[in-house]
Amino acid sequence: MAQIVRVRSWISAWVLAGALYLLTAAPAAAQCIMCYASAAGSGGRGIRALQIGIFVLLAPTLTILAAVVWITYRRRDSDAARTEGFEKDSHWDEEWTALAVSPGTEGPSSRH
Repeated sequence: MAQIVRVRSWISAWVLAGALYLLTAAPAAAQCIMCYASAAGSGGRGIRALQIGIFVLLAPTLTILAAVVWITYRRRDSDAARTEGFEKDSHWDEEWTALAVSPGTEGPSSRH
C-alpha cells in the first residue's frame, strides 16, 4: 500500500513538472529569440559585451557549485567513519544524568 502511494506521488510530481514546463517553455523561447535578435543587431562590440556579461554571471555560480561538490566529495566518508563501530553503552544515560548539575547547587549553571 505504501509503495502505491509513493508511486502515485512520483507520477503526480512528474505530471506537475511537465505541465509547468509546457506552460513556461513558450515565453522563455520568445525571450531567447529577442535576445538573439538584439545581440545580432548590436554588432561585434555588442556581441562581445554580451559574451563577457554571460561569463561574469556564470563564473561565480560555477565556482560555488564546484566548491559544494568538492566539499561533499571530501566529506563523503566522515559520517560513516565516526559512527562505525559505535555502540551505545547501557550506562551512558546514567552517566550523562550524573554529570548534569541541578539548579540551585554549586556548579557552572549557578555562577553569574
